[in-house]
Amino acid sequence: MQQKQNSRLGIARYRARAADSLAWVAKSTELTNLILKASDLVSFETILLEHEQLVASALDLECAKDLYFADYWGAIKSLGAWGGDFVLVTSDKSRSQTAQYFNDKGYSVFLDYNELILKA
Repeated sequence: MQQKQNSRLGIARYRARAADSLAWVAKSTELTNLILKASDLVSFETILLEHEQLVASALDLECAKDLYFADYWGAIKSLGAWGGDFVLVTSDKSRSQTAQYFNDKGYSVFLDYNELILKA
């Protein structure tokens, strides 16, 4: 199931809807900084979802979780052009259970935290 989004269209949509909103940019920055400082999964998910809803509202788009993964147990944050390229997901279940959920939905690429972080 391919959901590749056109980055140019995503950027144009952002510019048309949010470029003049300093309040939106400030709130987005605040939430991004809070995400970086989250010290537990529940806090991380709460802030991540607030950021996802802020972006959805600013771009007048539905959240990826609502569109594709409504029955998923963790948080889902759209990445890329916003709306299908990539998602960041959280889970309190095992890697195999989480990967199986997405495999069952037709998504075979699944990278966990340790695969994405450069180890020194």
